[in-house]
Order: sequence, then structure tokens, then C-alpha cells
Amino acid sequence: MIHNALRVIADNLDQYLGNRFSQSAGIVEITPLGDTSEGAQAGSRERLSITLVNIEQEKLGHKPNAHLPSLPVTVYLYIIIAADYPENNYEEALKLVSAAISFFQSNTVFNHQNTGNLDPSIDKLVFEMVSLSIQELSQLWSINGGKYLPSVVYKVRMITIDEGIMDHSSLLSGFGNKMF
Repeated sequence: MIHNALRVIADNLDQYLGNRFSQSAGIVEITPLGDTSEGAQAGSRERLSITLVNIEQEKLGHKPNAHLPSLPVTVYLYIIIAADYPENNYEEALKLVSAAISFFQSNTVFNHQNTGNLDPSIDKLVFEMVSLSIQELSQLWSINGGKYLPSVVYKVRMITIDEGIMDHSSLLSGFGNKMF
């Protein structure tokens, strides 16, 4: 489920950037922060990287009950979009981060009506920019072993994970539709 959400985000952002800057697809990749696989050095790939940096469980209205099977889990994803460009092309990095911000400013919700490639198991994705302090940003990049790159962090709301073994709506109807 999480990989499907990140894939739809990357694909739609990649298409937007390709159209906006008349570039071929493939500029947006899902990669870890500070990824130096294949011998590449940070800043040498010329791409926008999307990295999952945290998963947070939505707690509102979720009270565990020992008498009921596990209910679906709703999580928020925290992603960072970083421009991985060489130092001599720093302006290009800034241009792409700005374009990514514009994209999410005008596309704050992905749903089945406006996003054709949204996985059927995902109802919607809602994007909210997160402002990190300098200290938080430094810690984020440090724990990932990377050199800071121009970047922006987003909170992606409403990913529901449900094993689907049982129809929870019929189970809850037996309790008078009370909120647990």
C-alpha cells in the first residue's frame, strides 16, 4: 500500500515536471536519502528523490478493543522531496524544488476522480507541507548520512491499511454504529 502511494506520487510529479520543462520522464525517483548506490556521489544524479522519512498512525477515534478483531490502521506518511544535482547546477535544483512545491500547492488531494493511476485500495491522498526547524532538518539529513540537498517535506494523509480478512462495516453495525 505504501509503495503504491509513493509510486503514484512520483509518477504524477514526474509527468508534471516533464510537461512543465519539456523534459523526458524519469526525473523523479523513489530512493533513500543520501543514496549513493552504483558508486554515484550525492549531487551527481540530476533527479528529484522522493523518500519516506516517517510513518505515523492516525490516533483520532482509534481506541483498541480486546473484544474486536483489529480494525484498519490509518497512517500518515512523511516524505521528503530532494533535488539531487551537482553543485555547478544548484539553480536547477532550486527550480525543481520550487516546481514540486507548485505542483503540490495546486494538487493538494489525489483521489480517483483526478488521479487515474491511484491504486483502488487507496481512497485519497491529502498533501500538507511540513516546516522543519533548522535543527530538525539537520538531524533528518544526519541520520540518513547525507549531505543537505534543497528539499521540501510533506505529510501525506489517509493511507488505510486493512488486511481485508473481515468486513469491518458489518461487524461495527452490530454495535449500533457507535464510535470506538
